[in-house]
Amino acid sequence: VAFTPVEYDGSMLELEFSRVAFNPWKDQALVYVGNYRADGSGAGFLSLLFLRDGAWEIFDTEVVWTAQPPRRR
Repeated sequence: VAFTPVEYDGSMLELEFSRVAFNPWKDQALVYVGNYRADGSGAGFLSLLFLRDGAWEIFDTEVVWTAQPPRRR
């Protein structure tokens, strides 16, 4: 798992990437991506990729979890 700080829309966030899992033919891959924001919000995704003509393409993405920052009263 690697954490990569990224600036987006004027604020910093961290992206977390899992190791990539491949099918036996190495033409499909599954990876987890976590997105953590400084305000406490974020989300986690599983992405399924297919190898097409020598390039990886995202076939589908599933949201695994989401987090909202605490509400201010």
